[in-house]
Amino acid sequence: MKKPVIELKKVKTFRGMEGTGLNADVYVNGVKTCMIIDDATGGDMQYEVYNQKAFDAFKAYAASLPPEKWKGDDGKQHTIPQSIDFLIDDVFNAMMAEKEKERFTKSIAKKFINHIVFGIPGADGYRYVKFNRPLNEIPKAKLQEMVDKYKAKLGKGESFFNTNFKQLGINI
Repeated sequence: MKKPVIELKKVKTFRGMEGTGLNADVYVNGVKTCMIIDDATGGDMQYEVYNQKAFDAFKAYAASLPPEKWKGDDGKQHTIPQSIDFLIDDVFNAMMAEKEKERFTKSIAKKFINHIVFGIPGADGYRYVKFNRPLNEIPKAKLQEMVDKYKAKLGKGESFFNTNFKQLGINI
């Protein structure tokens, strides 16, 4: 079986005894397959199956994958058979990472109004220089001078994040 497209919809998360709990509908290749309930008590996920055929194919795909491997606290290599629980966890974690990336991008974009923002693309943090007025109110020559000053101080792999430099007539 080729790798299925797995989507989570109607996702609800909550704080549980053993971390984050999760309720969601699982779609496999566009088919509403099941609802998952992870009550965050340390046990297995529970499934309410909507489409048994799609669910069985999903389970068979997961079972066909190589086992999960990790190094335990004891220093030994451990393995456990792959399961739909692991696949759903991977999809959920990727989805949450994407949401965090969107939130991060939105928060930086707000700063472009009166900040010069720079850092390493893809990293968790950034640096900025705040001005007490919007950048479009700063004379172009003065703003270009400031950008050039900070450009000379950029660290390895750093670049400017401002997407408004071009419209402000700033060259980087």
